[in-house]
Amino acid sequence: MQNTLAVNYFVFSSRPLILGRKLNLKIICLLSFVLIWTLFILYIFQINSIIQNNYLIKNYEKESNLLSEETKNLEIKFAQINTLENIESLIKDLSYEKIEKISYIQLIGSQVVTK
Repeated sequence: MQNTLAVNYFVFSSRPLILGRKLNLKIICLLSFVLIWTLFILYIFQINSIIQNNYLIKNYEKESNLLSEETKNLEIKFAQINTLENIESLIKDLSYEKIEKISYIQLIGSQVVTK
């Protein structure tokens, strides 16, 4: 009698395992599907971020090139403005005179200002 119970127990105990395996297989498939879609969506966001960063880098490079060209132009203009001829004409326009004799102030003692 115990053998019969054991066989019947074995038959009944194997069926839940089959149902459990089918259920586990469905859960695994569902989780795999969700994982694949999640990774795909993350991939799309990463590609979008990379494209955005590349666009910003190209814009910054263009801006940097424009600024370097402007700097070169300003240096050229500065060199043209500060020539000796331009400085001499500026001195004449401001009515500066040529210094003939230089005289220095001599201090008496160690104090510069007294009361």
